[in-house]
Amino acid sequence: MKPTLSVLLLSSMLGCAGTTAPDQDDSIGGAVDDTNPILGALSSSDISDVVRENTSSIKACYEAGLAIDPELSGRVEIKIVIGSTGAVTQGEVNESTLDSLDVEDCILDVMTSLEFPEPEGGGIVIVTYPFVLAS
Repeated sequence: MKPTLSVLLLSSMLGCAGTTAPDQDDSIGGAVDDTNPILGALSSSDISDVVRENTSSIKACYEAGLAIDPELSGRVEIKIVIGSTGAVTQGEVNESTLDSLDVEDCILDVMTSLEFPEPEGGGIVIVTYPFVLAS
């Protein structure tokens, strides 16, 4: 049976404006600091389109995990910060039931490498994006 990758965009997606404060670290990785951001706007369809275009890379992460554990399944929730240029500036595994750090890290790497449209109004967009993985 082929692995299934379900992608759901949370309606509680944060963000519709902003840049990080000058004293915040803009490096990718680590905990997402979403205190007092200036928020910009991106539509959920803009975000979903970019993720959908890269589903094959995310699926490859899961398939690599299945090669090690054929019973591997679960939900991985990734939180990213999309900067004013559309590049992802921060990301973290927000929550996971997958029990595979390698697959979680791989999905996080894919998500933090994505390029989104520039947010309207400048600023940042904070997105929480869940992946349901099952074979």
